[in-house]
Amino acid sequence: MSRAKGLYKISRPTTSLAGALAVLMGGYVAGTGEWLNVILAVIATFLASAAANAWNDYLDIEIDRINQPKRPLPAGKVSPRAALIFSFALTGLALLIAAFVSWSAFLVALVTAVALYIYSWKLKSTVLMGNATIATVSAVSAIFGGVAAGNVRPSLWLALIIFVTIMGREVLKTLADYEGDLRGHCRTVATVWGLRRARIIFIFWPG
Repeated sequence: MSRAKGLYKISRPTTSLAGALAVLMGGYVAGTGEWLNVILAVIATFLASAAANAWNDYLDIEIDRINQPKRPLPAGKVSPRAALIFSFALTGLALLIAAFVSWSAFLVALVTAVALYIYSWKLKSTVLMGNATIATVSAVSAIFGGVAAGNVRPSLWLALIIFVTIMGREVLKTLADYEGDLRGHCRTVATVWGLRRARIIFIFWPG
């Protein structure tokens, strides 16, 4: 029971719901009424996001010992192996569901899932590139809703708004995680350019 609760926590359902909501909005603005496909896309996105969160925690266990020591992995409530299997299983299920929607939806889901894995593995420790990856993936969630509904164009403006908003949030996160990122040798906006410049970027960012 303790491990199940830990796996639930590393999936970060609240964060995963945010991406699922973007898909729902993208499907809504499409205006085609293909709600079954949209709901399937929402579920696939929720699972893929949860998988990415688990993968991120798996890779960040040492940094989280400093920034978030009470998280399940650094606290010893979930083993790294369990987190890894959990992540891959959720990704596989998400891709399977996306395949039921359409071939295009499957391709979008596959590319997005790969991008999220690469982000945590390599891009997270880069200046701006990692932030831009997360913002782009979040924006693609809205487009994914349009793809599932069969009408992408109305979701493009929504995707742009989401990108700008999430990019600002990502810069803010580098401020909050500064100490752990510094010790973990992560190259973020805050650790490379300094806290002062990172704050200025956040204040003047349009989102």
